[in-house]
Amino acid sequence: MSLNTVIGCESCKTSIGRKGCFLHSGNWISISKEDIKSAPNSTTPIKPTDTPRKEWEEKTEDINMTPTTPLPEEKKKIILDLCGGTGAWSRPYKEAGYDVRLVTIPEHDVRKYEPPDNVYGILAAPPCTDFSVSGAQYWKVKDKDGRTIDSMGIVMACLMIIAKAQPKFWVMENPVGRLVHWIGKPKLTFNPCDYGDPYTKKTYLWGIFNELKQIPVKPIRVSSQGSWVQRLGGKSAKTKELRSITPVGFANAFFKANQ
Repeated sequence: MSLNTVIGCESCKTSIGRKGCFLHSGNWISISKEDIKSAPNSTTPIKPTDTPRKEWEEKTEDINMTPTTPLPEEKKKIILDLCGGTGAWSRPYKEAGYDVRLVTIPEHDVRKYEPPDNVYGILAAPPCTDFSVSGAQYWKVKDKDGRTIDSMGIVMACLMIIAKAQPKFWVMENPVGRLVHWIGKPKLTFNPCDYGDPYTKKTYLWGIFNELKQIPVKPIRVSSQGSWVQRLGGKSAKTKELRSITPVGFANAFFKANQ
């Protein structure tokens, strides 16, 4: 791979770290720096990976393929995407024709939501701001001012929905942090690079679900902190959204293992 290229999204021609990459499920390809599109408030283009392009494509070929044939109307299965934000995690199910219901602020509050009958699967990603280890220095303050209790209320609401719905599979996601103290040891710990997305963000999964097939790739280090996720600072809604978007490779791997 040339030093004048970066790994980016084939759909929107933006490099990793720019918003476009995480709104498309296109293939990761080698893109000339001259062809990279500019984007408002985007991060500086990353340094190219030293993973050979052929090896990269072989490892990621499988994860970017999502079903295109919708399910017959009578066979549609209900999937609840709790606190799903952009709906990135449930997108493979939606594209396959499942009846995906995004239960997220501002349209829906999980604390007031009553699940329908015959729910097939539940994906839950409660906000991690008050639990993630990256904010450990603020835990004591949040414990005192009530933010921890409020966030735990959302976690408990997700678990109540799961208990009421009794789905065939369910999963709750949160970055590495203190949520383990309240809901126990996770079933799975992973980084996005385990499923083809070239960055690190240690994440926990709890629940009842099938084992995922890993397609590991080498993570790209873009700063002293590590991946582009660690590089995103600030408290704006935009940066929080970027940090929380479900990795495309992981979303597809989870879908393939749990249908």
